[in-house]
Amino acid sequence: MPRSNVEVVVSFFVPEVKTVTERTKVRKLVNGRYQTVYETRTVKKKVNTRYSRVLPVTPEEIQVTWGRDFNDSATLANRTYTAPGAVKPLEIRLDSFFTGDRGASYIQRPLVEDPVKSANWYRDRLLNTDYVVRVEIRALNIGAFMHLREFNFNTEGGTYDLPYTMVFRERGMPGVTVKNL
Repeated sequence: MPRSNVEVVVSFFVPEVKTVTERTKVRKLVNGRYQTVYETRTVKKKVNTRYSRVLPVTPEEIQVTWGRDFNDSATLANRTYTAPGAVKPLEIRLDSFFTGDRGASYIQRPLVEDPVKSANWYRDRLLNTDYVVRVEIRALNIGAFMHLREFNFNTEGGTYDLPYTMVFRERGMPGVTVKNL
C-alpha cells in the first residue's frame, strides 16, 4: 500500500533563549560621509522553538467542522428574518491508531515510536494548556493554531495498537474586543 498524501502535522512552540547571529546596520563615517555597513553579531535572544510530530498512520476519519450562528427573528408579515452571526471556530476530529508495527506498509514515516510514548506526548499537549498547537493538513489546505480539547485512547486486544480520538478546536482570536451591553 503506498503512502497517503494526507499528512497530519502537530507542532507546538516553546520560547527558549538561544545564541543567534544577526545582521545589524551600523552607520560609520568613511571619508567624511556616513555609510551603512552591515555587521554580524552574536546575541542571546528569546526564540520560539518548534517541536513537531507527524501522525504515523493517516487517520481513518478526518472530520472538519466550520459553523456560524444565525439569529432568526419574526417579522410582521409572518416571515422570519435570518441575520448571520458570529463564525464558530474550526474544529477537527481525528480517529486513527498509534501502531507499534514498524514494518507495516501503511506507516507514513519510517521512524515509529512506542505507541504509549506517542499517546503520552499528546496527553502532555492536552494537559499543558500554556501553548497552543499548530495543526497542519496540507492536502486539505488546513493550518491553524488550535487547542487539543479531547484525547481518548484505548487498548486493542491481540495487537500493540492504540486506537485514539483527538478533537482540536481553533483558538479564539485575541484581537477581538468584547463589550457587554
